[in-house]
Amino acid sequence: MKLIRNKTYFFAFSAILALAAAAACLISENIPARIIFAVAGILAETALTLHFFSIKYAVSDNCLEIKSGIFFKRVKKIAIDKIILTSRFYIGKTVVLTVIKTAGSSSVIFGDIIYNHAL
Repeated sequence: MKLIRNKTYFFAFSAILALAAAAACLISENIPARIIFAVAGILAETALTLHFFSIKYAVSDNCLEIKSGIFFKRVKKIAIDKIILTSRFYIGKTVVLTVIKTAGSSSVIFGDIIYNHAL
């Protein structure tokens, strides 16, 4: 199994968030509201960037390990034989997001998973 990490999803979502914050600032006629929208946009962008770059993936032949968190570390291990379904989301022809579903949970991967053998 091989994991291809893709930053397209992150940059697309980040651009949409920045545009929404900028539009809210432009629409508002109230100066304090503009400041609040600008600060909220900056905080959301910062949180999104920190979350994206804190996620680490480790792939072996029988396990996918997802590590995340800056202050509170979280490790999730998914056995390959426990994966029931993978759903891929595309922008154009590029896979930007893969949802992995097991019997007990689901996980989101910012990229694509290519299997060496059939599940």
